[in-house]
Amino acid sequence: MNYPQSILFIVLSFSIVTAQHLLPDSTLTPGDILSSCDSCVCVEGYAKTLRNVPEPVKKEVFAKYHISPQAGQYVIDRLVSVELGGSNDPKNLWPIHNKTKSWNSHQKEMLSKRLLQLVCSKEISLKQAQDAIAKNWIAAYKTYCEKPAAAKNK
Repeated sequence: MNYPQSILFIVLSFSIVTAQHLLPDSTLTPGDILSSCDSCVCVEGYAKTLRNVPEPVKKEVFAKYHISPQAGQYVIDRLVSVELGGSNDPKNLWPIHNKTKSWNSHQKEMLSKRLLQLVCSKEISLKQAQDAIAKNWIAAYKTYCEKPAAAKNK
């Protein structure tokens, strides 16, 4: 391989890896709900007791996605966030990139907070929020975070 081809290979490989886990593999991470109670998730401090995922579970999730936990570019995230009634079961966990400029763990956290606001203000049901984030969190972000007026009309 000559020098320009090597660079191209590295750039293309990085693009594939960073794009690979923007959305979880639905066969590996179909989602899992701990609570379907709208008023329960709106109680102050609800998510704090459920926040930690044990290290062995994190390792299991990294392994099923064939990612080294030492990579440092990924964090284990919940498909349906704890704030929205999601569980810490491996069916609800996947490695999400936290170093990309867009579609990273920070944006997903912003979406979870926005959806919780909408649930607690009774603008959408918890089930609607759970379904939206589980189906495609990026599409949900575009709907509820980039176009909040459109979200209110749903």
